[in-house]
Amino acid sequence: MTPVPGQCDLVAALVEAHSRYPTLKGGSFYDEVLLEVQARTERDGAIGKADIGALMLWKRLNLSTAWTRELNEWPDRKVRAVTADAFELARDTDRTIPEAAQAARSALLELPGCQRGAAVASTVLTAGAPDRMAVYDRGGGGGRTGGPGLL
Repeated sequence: MTPVPGQCDLVAALVEAHSRYPTLKGGSFYDEVLLEVQARTERDGAIGKADIGALMLWKRLNLSTAWTRELNEWPDRKVRAVTADAFELARDTDRTIPEAAQAARSALLELPGCQRGAAVASTVLTAGAPDRMAVYDRGGGGGRTGGPGLL
């Protein structure tokens, strides 16, 4: 397969950025919250309101919003049911990563904070399927990113 013009430059830029990414091993503790939520997600198959709050801290989002008030009114079991369904779709290896991302993103549409934009949804999905999903960051440099699939 012949690379598309510019593709080699993009791959090289991604490899370079990955090599500079701060890690726990390198002394950066920034991703501790994400890693803890990912571990609970792996164990439980879902996340609730407390983990979503932790992820939003990691993402550095303002939580003084209408969607956070609405989410707090939901029973945690309902939040966990929605995220469990989304994680199952995101982890489905019978789908391509873009297909899995689209299906999982659609499953999160009912969750407050996931109706507009992709910041919250992509962060939640990265916690649930870190090897297949990634955090969408419109600014490109302001947030941390996970795996190979962008929403």
